[in-house]
Amino acid sequence: MRRTLCSLCLPLCFLLLCLIWGATYVVIKVGLRHSPPLTFTFLRAAIGGLALGAYALATTRRVPLDLYSHGCAAVLGLTNVACFWGMMNLGLTRISAGESSILTYTQPFLVTVLAWAWLGEKLSPPRVAGLLLGFAGVVAVVGGKVQVSEHLSWPGYAMTLLGALSWALGTVFFKARQAKLNLLWATALQAIYGAVPLAMAAFTLEQPSAVEPAWDLLWSVLFCALGSSALAYLIWFYLLRQRSASEVSAYVFLVPVVAVLFGALTLGERLGPLTLLGGGLVLGGIYLVNAASLRA
Repeated sequence: MRRTLCSLCLPLCFLLLCLIWGATYVVIKVGLRHSPPLTFTFLRAAIGGLALGAYALATTRRVPLDLYSHGCAAVLGLTNVACFWGMMNLGLTRISAGESSILTYTQPFLVTVLAWAWLGEKLSPPRVAGLLLGFAGVVAVVGGKVQVSEHLSWPGYAMTLLGALSWALGTVFFKARQAKLNLLWATALQAIYGAVPLAMAAFTLEQPSAVEPAWDLLWSVLFCALGSSALAYLIWFYLLRQRSASEVSAYVFLVPVVAVLFGALTLGERLGPLTLLGGGLVLGGIYLVNAASLRA
């Protein structure tokens, strides 16, 4: 019975994670109409971290005081929060959303190479083929939204790739250190520590007066804080405890597919045959990456 529940829990967690992160792209579009990008990112990190920290304190009745937990959380906050979110948002000010999506979702490739070099995970031909197939699916889904300007913005490309690399480093770092970390506190503290450099960047590069108080800003920040930053990363870390880093990362190929579907449902964006083709390629790629575990 317990094994059956676990076998059902993992797919549901993967599905919920992709739904939350897929919807986040649409929600951020709404929120950025009323706030500069770094300020919005700081707010989602700070509110998400403090809310989850309060919940962790209420349930565990203690705050981790050891340097190991705080040191790991600081590294995770720098990689998963400050560098990843910050670089991605700064990149979006220089390149199109389609270009940003394609570059961001090089993350599974980076995770697989880092996990092979750092954690000793297998780099089998089916896994590599699955990654290539999944990435081809992402390109098919978002390729129609790519708008390359006449003057290529190499700083924008570099920032976005740096964000993807930071996310990959944070993923493999957590996988290597997760045995000694409390999931609740690791998720909460990474957001709190990550909010510090984001606050410094926001107050240095942006004007607080540019924030427009509005209902759309409030609910979008709360969704990103409680859903994308707290709940989704809690699920992400849980999944990394259950499966290899490369297997879990392959599922993020589904996020842009879900984002395009949410955009069609809520923002009236058009869907084309490439969306269905790309979705099929992504599912095929995920299957190949996880084939060995699925057979087991």
